[in-house]
Amino acid sequence: MSHSLMLFKHRLIDEVKRLRIELLKELNQSEHHFERELSLKLQTYPYSKWVEFLQNKIYPTLSEKVVRLDKVEAALCQFEQGVYGICADCEESISLCKLENDPTEQRCKPCAIKSAVRL
Repeated sequence: MSHSLMLFKHRLIDEVKRLRIELLKELNQSEHHFERELSLKLQTYPYSKWVEFLQNKIYPTLSEKVVRLDKVEAALCQFEQGVYGICADCEESISLCKLENDPTEQRCKPCAIKSAVRL
């Protein structure tokens, strides 16, 4: 694996750890009893199940972090499968510049443009 890709992997690992800590902190400090209980329950789940568990149980203030956690975990899964940095649509390499901007990127520039036009 190239040095650049290893840097992205370490960056993603650091981000996933930070997101998990921030989610727990926000839930623990919540004014809502439900969210504090949710934090305790969440800690009994394996990390791989956090996104699925949280998607239907959180308030809008945390949804952005859950979406980001999902993207980071997907990118780390791509590392494990040996397909990180490969466009999900055309299977061409995603530029290092694009990955530097967002290491969770799933599409090369041309495919990202096509996808945005379809929306």
